[in-house]
Amino acid sequence: MSTSSLSNYLSEQKTRFLADHGEGWTIVVGNEAGDLDTVASSIGYAWLLSHAPTSETVGKAIALMTTSRQDFVLRPENVHALLQLAGIGEQFQELLCPEDLPKPNQCTNYCIDARVIAIVDHHEDEGKYFDTASPRVIEPSGSCASLVTRIIMSYPTLEIFPELATLLLSAILIDTRGLRKGGKALDVDHKASAWLLPRANVTGTSPDVHSGPTISTSAALSDHPLIQTLSSTLAAKKSATQDWMKERGLSVLGVLTTYRSRKDKGKREEMWVVDEESAGPQLPQSLFVGLETNEVLRLRRAKSGRHDFTRRFVARIYKQKNASATRKQVAPILKRTLEG
Repeated sequence: MSTSSLSNYLSEQKTRFLADHGEGWTIVVGNEAGDLDTVASSIGYAWLLSHAPTSETVGKAIALMTTSRQDFVLRPENVHALLQLAGIGEQFQELLCPEDLPKPNQCTNYCIDARVIAIVDHHEDEGKYFDTASPRVIEPSGSCASLVTRIIMSYPTLEIFPELATLLLSAILIDTRGLRKGGKALDVDHKASAWLLPRANVTGTSPDVHSGPTISTSAALSDHPLIQTLSSTLAAKKSATQDWMKERGLSVLGVLTTYRSRKDKGKREEMWVVDEESAGPQLPQSLFVGLETNEVLRLRRAKSGRHDFTRRFVARIYKQKNASATRKQVAPILKRTLEG
């Protein structure tokens, strides 16, 4: 068992929650992506609800991870932030995961009187829960962790765990790419980071990292040694795919997945990554147009952007509407597309 203050707190909360069968508890859940922002924000907000003097849920709030414990390894940046920065145990036993709850047909107190009492989000407002959610904070930000931090900041008497401050800061930095100038970081992200920075506790860094320049501007904040160290370390943890491509000399990588929906229908998704440096600037466009216009696969863009790859890599993720098309159909389509 880790001796981290955050680790001990999470472990104690989980033990009490399971002993109570969830009765009288508030569960904080992030989105299904299970990224670092989701993990940090849910843990941070649950901690706030457990400690805020005006909260009706003092002592009885817990974060529920949206990812099963065995799947944590799929996000190396989460593993690094939780184990190395936040002091969570290697098996993540302190965290409440879906498999820790009873199966749906065995639900008892966990399902009684369930209702949404608060929303903190930086995605598009879906116009729900106006009658029950308070606070209902839905506004643009580079990271949801920034919005959670701002709420924590409104309680000046609360002392945040250094490990939690580091976890929230890590989420902000990975979502805003180190508060990069001209990037997605907004004023709320800069203010939250400036508040978290002196409260963070990052092991494995030299003393001069923590004693960086006094922060007076956003520019100074992004140039702070600790910000730069955390950003580069977390970014490196997310580069496993492109590193693997480089090692094997691959210009194009395709990842095909299949799964069952909640209605037990077969679903498929695809991700394609192109190394523009080795493949040339024309290949990504040719590949994506060829795939997107193929009448057999019937692909639809799932997300836009570079998906956190570096500038030499470009990636696209698709939902495959024709779920009956397997790799046996994809392979010849890819070959014809690349050969022109």
